[in-house]
Parts: sequence; C-alpha cells; structure tokens
Amino acid sequence: MESKVARDIKEAICYLDSNNTKRYVPLDNYTWPWLTSKHIVSGAFLPREHPVRQTLAAACVPGYLGCKNHKFAQEAEDYPIFGADLLRAVRLALNAAHRLSERVSFTDPFDDKIIYLSQN
Repeated sequence: MESKVARDIKEAICYLDSNNTKRYVPLDNYTWPWLTSKHIVSGAFLPREHPVRQTLAAACVPGYLGCKNHKFAQEAEDYPIFGADLLRAVRLALNAAHRLSERVSFTDPFDDKIIYLSQN
C-alpha cells in the first residue's frame, strides 16, 4: 500500500509530453501549487524508510539545487527530519554517475574555495 501511494504521488508529478511520454516537472516555486508545507511536514513524520517520505524528499531535490529561494527551504530548516531527508536525497543525486565533458563544481560555503565533484 505504501509503495502504491508513493507511485501515485510520483505519477501526479509527471505530465505527458507531445509524444505521450511521461516527463517529470521539477519542483520550483511556481509548479505544483497543490503541494504544500503540510504535505512535506506530514511526510517527514512517516517512518524513515517509508516510500512516500523518500518520494517527497527526492522530488524536492531539483528545485532545492536549482532555485535560490526554494519553496520548501524553510521546512528544511524548521523540520530537521525533512532537512535530513532532503540532504540524503541530494547526496544520492550528486553521487549518480554522469559523464559530462565539463566538470561540475560548487563554491565551498566554509572557505569560498571552488570544489570540483569527482566523476567516478
């Protein structure tokens, strides 16, 4: 049952493109107006390995990494459970194997040095 609910949530996040292929719409501040803080907070209090909890956190990764003011940034601060889920989901995303011609980097918030992510 839990997995079915998680699949239903994931299905709701998708749309059909012109080729009738399901595509994912990354969460940002403008899409998914129906996904609210109450949903995120409620999901955070499910058991840690619950598929719905993992799905909600994973769905927030693109927007969290891509938006300056992510829709659920405050929830990540106010609810450490969700913040930890989001951090785990971000880690999984960053560890995914991708071969790009350019290296991916970020500025270390501690010392402002540029850090290059390994591509292995």
